[in-house]
Amino acid sequence: MTRSLLNGALASTVVVLACLAAGCGDAGDEPITCDVGTFRLVGSIDDMSIDVTQSSEGSEFVQIAPADFATVTSPSLQDPSTTDLRVMWSGLIPDGGTSAATATLRIPTGPFPDDTFCAGQGTTVHVAENGNSYDFNLSSLTSGPGCATVRRGALRACSRFK
Repeated sequence: MTRSLLNGALASTVVVLACLAAGCGDAGDEPITCDVGTFRLVGSIDDMSIDVTQSSEGSEFVQIAPADFATVTSPSLQDPSTTDLRVMWSGLIPDGGTSAATATLRIPTGPFPDDTFCAGQGTTVHVAENGNSYDFNLSSLTSGPGCATVRRGALRACSRFK
């Protein structure tokens, strides 16, 4: 019996360590980074994995009201396969600061090509100390008309300009 419990505990420890090494868990507990000139989006929606990396060219981060970040600023000039994330918040965020936010998201490639998602309560935007990198936590995901359909999951995004 003791040997069985010990083997079970060892097996659980191996699974936990493997998960830590492989990055298991939801988007909220995994730090992500962006290379210079990139935008990245990771996490899951309704148990479907999302992992997008694209150029940050054409993106903008504006702190003047209404403050926002957008990966697509000129839709007619943008590649239609580009992920379109728009994050809105109120007020200036100092370097190193975080603010509550809301967001809309369209991911034309992957499992949800025709869906537009909204992110609500718990959504945040963080400005890095250097002011050139931005991190987004997208929570309380919904979709459909009026964003009334609740979706499971959470997403993290980052964008790095310089």
